[in-house]
Amino acid sequence: ARSKSHSNRANYSAVTCEMARRSAMMLALLAALCLCQHWQRPRWESPRHNFIGSSAVGRFQPRRAVRQFLQPSQHQRGAEGKAADAPSKPFALSGSWDGTLRLWDLETGKTLQKLVGHNGAIWRVSVDWPSHRALSFGADNSLRLWDLATGQTLRELCCGELLQSVQVDWTSQQALTAHALGNLKLWDLTTGDVIDEFTCGSGQALCMDVHMASKRVLRALTDGTFQVWDLERRGVVQQWRGHLEKVTCMTANWDLNIAASACRGNTVRLWDITDGETLLEMRPHTEPVLSLSVDWKRGRLLTASEDHTMMLWDIQRAERGGKAAGAFTLPKMPLWLQGHNSCVWDVQVDWPTNRALSAGGDGILKLWDLSRGVVEKELSGHKECLMGVHVHWESKRAATLGGDGTFRIWDLDTGLALHVLEGHAGAVSCADVNWR
Repeated sequence: ARSKSHSNRANYSAVTCEMARRSAMMLALLAALCLCQHWQRPRWESPRHNFIGSSAVGRFQPRRAVRQFLQPSQHQRGAEGKAADAPSKPFALSGSWDGTLRLWDLETGKTLQKLVGHNGAIWRVSVDWPSHRALSFGADNSLRLWDLATGQTLRELCCGELLQSVQVDWTSQQALTAHALGNLKLWDLTTGDVIDEFTCGSGQALCMDVHMASKRVLRALTDGTFQVWDLERRGVVQQWRGHLEKVTCMTANWDLNIAASACRGNTVRLWDITDGETLLEMRPHTEPVLSLSVDWKRGRLLTASEDHTMMLWDIQRAERGGKAAGAFTLPKMPLWLQGHNSCVWDVQVDWPTNRALSAGGDGILKLWDLSRGVVEKELSGHKECLMGVHVHWESKRAATLGGDGTFRIWDLDTGLALHVLEGHAGAVSCADVNWR
């Protein structure tokens, strides 16, 4: 019995030693594998989950890689190593009817980020490029503040009611929203809280122009009434009945206290904001004006219409006491610009060089010489209408928003498309471009 006990004890010791040896071998193998994976991992990659966006080819890019794209290059940093005020490369952020936003590298034409969060079409986007933040306004009546480096929503500003328009002031980190009930809300973008709310009475605002420095707001209501709001006084400082039909577009010069507006009734008017006096009234087109641009310094006005044409007007203001004052006059007939086969949705003008870019419903972008009234170049490629155009006259580059879901970058010298940016599943409805 004693001999059998010794034999069992010896067998148990042998089995234990063999298991210990195999465990040691497994641990050594696992350590070798971990060490191998550690040296194979790229230096920028974190062992945590750091994949936050998709590129145009469907691959994922790590957070630090995208942040590196947004940072200025080494030669653009100061002597103390401080970053420049904006990214060193040209970027664009586009919004679409498909409810997504895309961050593009305009040098390579690739998608850096795809931002998902809205439950409907996106109507407007504004970007503060130095801080890599963006604010988007969508059909789901929400505002979203984004971090472009991570592709994540920093905060969502739920308005809780029908949202009609928004104006952003990145210097003060504030946004002003106009709602269907006629009220205005002032938001703090750093906290996402409502700073103040202003009850403007009945009437929806179709157009709004905000001057954040003076805290004044010009609103055009659906019944043709114009209101000038003073946010500090919390009330209307001026109100007048303007157009008889809905306003389609409006712009204001707060230094001169003059506004220009157009309505569905095909009329264009210039107003004195201080008293509501009509300074000029004209009916230039047979269909409503969709876009207008004013050269207040030289006294010129360009209108773009649904009737497929544009008109360039010379406007002069009478002088009182050696200063321009009173009503405007039209010293000569306008220059009639024809060429599009559909309505002209948007027009951008470089008044010093007498050039203009028009985006048409025919999908064509036209470069005009306003001094002669002729088309210098036609840029075609979109399969559907153009929703808008952005231009950088100094670099002779333009970006078009296509109803076909493409976002195109053009060279105005050659008339060729530098990049055709594809990825959106719906029309490209808005964009913000950093041309640096």
